[in-house]
Amino acid sequence: MGHRVIAGLLSASPCSRPGNLPVARLRGIKRMGMKYERDFAKAIQQKYHKHALLGQWFHFRDVNGNGYCQSDIIVKLADQCIIFECKLTDCEKGRSQLSRLYRPVVERCWHLPTRCVVVTRHLSGETKLELVTDQLVQALAFNRDAIPTLHWRERNPL
Repeated sequence: MGHRVIAGLLSASPCSRPGNLPVARLRGIKRMGMKYERDFAKAIQQKYHKHALLGQWFHFRDVNGNGYCQSDIIVKLADQCIIFECKLTDCEKGRSQLSRLYRPVVERCWHLPTRCVVVTRHLSGETKLELVTDQLVQALAFNRDAIPTLHWRERNPL
């Protein structure tokens, strides 16, 4: 799994990057993934202007103690939040991070209904084809509990 799973969430709040975390120098596939995330962030900022939060850090406390997490992109609207998790290749890990870590933290933090979308360049054997679309409006039309996959290629408009 590779990420913290929220259990008995007690509190959550936005914060700045914790000072004790090392800054990694990205290379290879990780660097390509960050470029893909930045490109998608630019497209989201054009569509949602001041509502997009990029790389937002959160401090939370659950039954396992204190923790921190950083989302890729959040669009915080008056009536809901939308969390986008960018992955070069679609994988179950992205959906697990969204449903078991980011969604509970964001909902607790801002007390707003929260929907989640995996954004990916490449589909895989783990992709649930019935939840795939290449249009943002269609991804947001799915039931809030579903986690659709937005198959976004950089040259395509949202």
